[in-house]
Amino acid sequence: MQHGMLYHHLSAPYPGADVIHFVCDLREDLDVERFRAAWNRVAARHQPFRTKFRWDGSEPPTQDVVPRVELDLPVIDWRNRTQQGRDQAFRDLLAEDCRRGVDLTVAPATRLVLIRWDETEWRCVWSIPHILIDGAGATVVFREVFDFYDNGPDYEPPDAPQYSSFLEWLATRDNAGDEEYWRQLLAGVTSPTPLPGDGGFSSLSEPGLGRRALRLTREETARAAAFAKEIGVTLSTVVHGAWAILLSRYSGTDDVIFGAARACRQGTVANAESVVGLFINTLPVRARYTPDTTVREWLGELRRQQIAVRPHEHTALADIQRWTGSSAAQPLFESIIVFDRAQTDGLVHAERPAWTHRAFAVYEPAASAVTLYARAEDELELKLVYDRGRVADAAVEQLLDHLATAIREIVKGAD
Repeated sequence: MQHGMLYHHLSAPYPGADVIHFVCDLREDLDVERFRAAWNRVAARHQPFRTKFRWDGSEPPTQDVVPRVELDLPVIDWRNRTQQGRDQAFRDLLAEDCRRGVDLTVAPATRLVLIRWDETEWRCVWSIPHILIDGAGATVVFREVFDFYDNGPDYEPPDAPQYSSFLEWLATRDNAGDEEYWRQLLAGVTSPTPLPGDGGFSSLSEPGLGRRALRLTREETARAAAFAKEIGVTLSTVVHGAWAILLSRYSGTDDVIFGAARACRQGTVANAESVVGLFINTLPVRARYTPDTTVREWLGELRRQQIAVRPHEHTALADIQRWTGSSAAQPLFESIIVFDRAQTDGLVHAERPAWTHRAFAVYEPAASAVTLYARAEDELELKLVYDRGRVADAAVEQLLDHLATAIREIVKGAD
């Protein structure tokens, strides 16, 4: 997983393409030094904060964990700005942080900044390259930071499970059958499914990340979830199916390939849910649709593929490319789906419901030219993060509308 993300980091068209920004808004009288100390206690507990990478091209990349790091927490005061001015300054701050990029050869490869938003609110921005963490790990970090902050310097939680235990498990896992499975699934695939909207508009935007999002209504989300349950699939399967329909319609083929992120924590190491680090892996999904196939049959086949891949979900994407004869210079897929059952805010508050004065958000990177982030809370959120040098803003807005329509059609057409 990390080898693939390191390649993505090195080959990205612009700095910071792989940086995640986690944001927490704090409506409280914050003790800045105590907050800084809480972050550094978490950094001392978890290896990704102290990790750096080495590579020279001749040997596989390696990562080293240094004994200690010190996280800085610069403070910016925006109290004298208007709300509109603060919002624009925040967008500029994220853009500038991406332009800075990160140096993975030094530790820590993460940054913090604390903004005095107004007289009653603070905003903390934590930026970290995706190669070091996933969303589940970030939830652990936020929980521990504020546990340390709230309980003071005498608070001593149990020892934290370490990410190195997962890397050791990964190196020794039984990978029998991986090659055969992926060869069979991807037999006949010679090129990635064309990117929706790629080149479809004559004037593309300036390079950089673009974000567009919409939500289905509460009623539409409930109907989609009920339909999925009725036919024995999941809401994730319905979203995958809708995306496959769009790829098929845009590309003019009934055999499409896209990537899907998998959590990959279950069945690995003890206390995996409390480990801070990168577990997720992005793997190919193949969807073949014929006019005589019913929606229920087709979604059922997608669901069976989601289940069948479980023993092979830790396979490195580079190995899959090698086994299937794909060129390392050409990706297997141009779009990725990341499906979560909840937002970061919902995950944190599920464990700490009393933190009503704290709100958490994430500004995701583009894991590919187009990445669909779908989050299934009361209202299904569909967010596209995309390379504006590849896909025009107008094309993405159209794509989002078509995606929502495809989900509605799947549910309505199966009634």
